[in-house]
Amino acid sequence: MTLAIYRLTRLLPPEEPIGWQIRKLANEIIGDLALENFKIAQKRIGLIRLFFETAKTQDWVKSLNWEMLEKEYQDLLTETVFLELKGEGEEKKEKNPIRPEKRRKKSKSFDEFELRKKNILEEFKKKKKLKISEIKSLFPGKISERTLRNDLQKLIDKKIISKEGSTHSAIYFLK
Repeated sequence: MTLAIYRLTRLLPPEEPIGWQIRKLANEIIGDLALENFKIAQKRIGLIRLFFETAKTQDWVKSLNWEMLEKEYQDLLTETVFLELKGEGEEKKEKNPIRPEKRRKKSKSFDEFELRKKNILEEFKKKKKLKISEIKSLFPGKISERTLRNDLQKLIDKKIISKEGSTHSAIYFLK
């Protein structure tokens, strides 16, 4: 993807700074992924996607090129969410076994949300669109529809999924 970005930004006007900003972000994303800084990578992916949208409106290059990069980075964003969840589930070693670091305990509701998020995203990998009733069936009798809607709103805010419609008739899509 980075090679594609370099080739595409080479076609932008030389005096245009957005090309260099896109290149810089692409390189930083690679660094974040190499260091397993998934949260930072996710923020930068969101930012680079905004730059793609801005560049697409300028008509310097065919919009299809930006759309292809947009899709690749959306897929990368989804993968980083899964990698982040996977990494949280694995036991990590203490840095100093003589004097272990004090860890902040996560709240129970945070842990429960992360488990629900993992199940919801796995279902989105199987089906590209879901209704609230389909998502609720993943957690029979365990969770209220309101809680699920709150969870889905968090995923919408992180630009992982999108929503069409309102409340009960809403359909959710993996971006």
